[in-house]
Amino acid sequence: MLELRYKQDSETEYGSKYKPARIHPRYVQPVDLTDTWNGVTYLAQRTSYDSYYVEFVASNDELNDFINIVNSDELIVRDNEQDIEITADKSRSDSFIFNEPEEIGGNSWKISFIFKNQRSTITKVIPSGTTSNSITVNSNTYYSDYETIDININVEQLYEKNENVQEILVKSTFNKGQSIIFYNTPAVIKQLKEDLNDFASPSINGTTFYKYEIIEDTLLGDDLYKLVLNCYTDIDIQFPVLNLADVNVVRTAYDNGTSVTTTDFGTPFEIAEITEDTESEKSSNNDGVSVLDRAVTRQIKQLKFFYLRTNANSLKKEFERAQTITINPTGTPITVLENRIVSTEDFGDGMTKLIVDCLFVSDVIYPSAEAL
Repeated sequence: MLELRYKQDSETEYGSKYKPARIHPRYVQPVDLTDTWNGVTYLAQRTSYDSYYVEFVASNDELNDFINIVNSDELIVRDNEQDIEITADKSRSDSFIFNEPEEIGGNSWKISFIFKNQRSTITKVIPSGTTSNSITVNSNTYYSDYETIDININVEQLYEKNENVQEILVKSTFNKGQSIIFYNTPAVIKQLKEDLNDFASPSINGTTFYKYEIIEDTLLGDDLYKLVLNCYTDIDIQFPVLNLADVNVVRTAYDNGTSVTTTDFGTPFEIAEITEDTESEKSSNNDGVSVLDRAVTRQIKQLKFFYLRTNANSLKKEFERAQTITINPTGTPITVLENRIVSTEDFGDGMTKLIVDCLFVSDVIYPSAEAL
């Protein structure tokens, strides 16, 4: 005989109904939870269930009553003959399944439902002891059974515009470190995150890290939390501009009386052409109209250099003492009449940007005389 005890949350007493039926055990395939790290997929957790099937017949008059009973907030089914009692877990949709009543003949209905109660959960990924991979923070050490992954993440790129509008990559900044994965109970992961917030003496596998990022923070399974961290132990600064081929070269020459020292300074940047009208003299003609009598026009080739600090200082020194300066001496050489370092900008991490103006033409014209 089957006994169904039921009540709503608002009620204090259980109601009861009896039916000549039995509880039938059913096999349910265990549910495997897998995860992937560093390209390897593995079993994280296996959950096994006890499953039971109940079926009985209700008349037309009983149908609505049994539908209400099965849908009540609390339901306990007891098989007195087998001494089996099951409480329906209504908190999860897959734990209690009420099938649609099926009409049998003209006066009867088949009522059936399935219980699925969790029997056991085996978690494979929580570390059982100390391992070679861990982080220590706030004097607490947290272990992982899984290898760390070396990371090198580009976090900043600085470009400089060329004269042909093409942008040239000058500087790249990378955060280097290790990525580590933790599996544990929610309580342990919560404590780990609290320690990370304090950030006292942090290290990963014995190496201090100066910054971290939480990449994944997930409730993965039953009482199983997953936390993935990027722990940054170093900063890598690269200057791709130093590896580019030179498209323009400036050669300085200095004669010390016994020998001539020449030094070449190359740049991957195009030359900017600048024309300046620097001086002018005007007068008024007989009609009182202002007339340009004399003008000085200067043509300048402006060059852009990116050098590490030592080479930048060398450029400044050689430009200051140079007796002759030539642009592109092995191509179509241009002799520089005078030079001026327009600006020097510290790009950080030992890199300096220099802008140099090289005057190569200085014309004096007399427009009013040419008009005569």
